[in-house]
Amino acid sequence: MTTMTAEEDSGPDNNKPRRMKPVELLWATCYVFTFVIIIVTLIVLLNNPVPSLIFTLQDVKLYAFNVSTTKSTVTTNLQVTIFCENNNNNNVTIGFHLDKVDVYASYMSQRITQPTRVPATYIGKSDDRVWSLSLVGTEVPVSPDRAVCLAQDEIAEMMLINVEVTAKIRTRYIHLRYQNRLKVYCRAYVMFGNNNDDTNVVGWDVKGSFVDKWCDVEIDN
Repeated sequence: MTTMTAEEDSGPDNNKPRRMKPVELLWATCYVFTFVIIIVTLIVLLNNPVPSLIFTLQDVKLYAFNVSTTKSTVTTNLQVTIFCENNNNNNVTIGFHLDKVDVYASYMSQRITQPTRVPATYIGKSDDRVWSLSLVGTEVPVSPDRAVCLAQDEIAEMMLINVEVTAKIRTRYIHLRYQNRLKVYCRAYVMFGNNNDDTNVVGWDVKGSFVDKWCDVEIDN
C-alpha cells in the first residue's frame, strides 16, 4: 500500500496565494478611500481658506453731513473707495464668491446711511477688486445721546466713522464647501467744514484720514 506525504496531499494549487473575493476587494477599496477623505478633510480644516481676504479703505470723502439735535436725525453723503484682495498664499488655487454685499457707514454702532448693494463677484487667487461707492442717508434716525455726541464732534470739528461691509462668502476647496458671513469694519476720521447753524454740521468735499488703513475682517459661521 502506498502512503502519500503531506506535500503530495496538498497539491500544487494549495501553495498559490489566496485571491481576494470581489466583495472583500470592494470593502478594502472603501476603507482606503475613506481614510484618504479623512486625511484631506483634516488638512483642509487646519488650513481654513476663508480668512485670506484683506480689505483696505483707500479713500473717504464727505460731501454732506447734517445732524439735527432736535429731531435726532442725520443726513449723510459719503464717497468711499474700498480695496479687496485675495491674499491666499497656499499653492492650491482658492477663489471666493461674494454675494449680498452691502456697504454702509455707521457712527458709534448706529447706521447713518442706507446700505449700498455691490454686485455679486468672484475673487480668484491673488485677484483684487476696487469698489467706489456713494453712501447716502437722508434723515436717518439716531438716538438722542448720539446726537449729543455729534454736537460735541461739531465743536471738535472731527468725527470718527466706520465704513462697514457685510456679505455672504462661499468657496469650495477639494470636496468641501464653505459658506460663511463676512463682516468688515474700516475706521476713518472725517473733518467737518463750515457750520450753518446750531443744529447742522456740514462738510463739503472733505477727505478723511484713516485710523488704520487695514480693515478688521470677521468671519462667522
